[in-house]
Amino acid sequence: MQTKTQNLYYKIVRRTSKYNKYIKWFIECYRDIDCIDQVSSSGYRTEKEARNHAQGGSPIAIGNKLVYTIFIEIN
Repeated sequence: MQTKTQNLYYKIVRRTSKYNKYIKWFIECYRDIDCIDQVSSSGYRTEKEARNHAQGGSPIAIGNKLVYTIFIEIN
């Protein structure tokens, strides 16, 4: 199995969800630091829960590759 490392830039923002009143903190992930291409957005109940998820370093299996994602916060 091959291993690969990718960098994802993220920022944690607070906004009101249209669909769930308990989800208020979102991690927005981008490919580069210019924030042009948004890759994903996931919602959490608290800021602490969102930060814990962003600092996790577990690998993800994609096909026959093991991909490690390094999260880098945008200030």
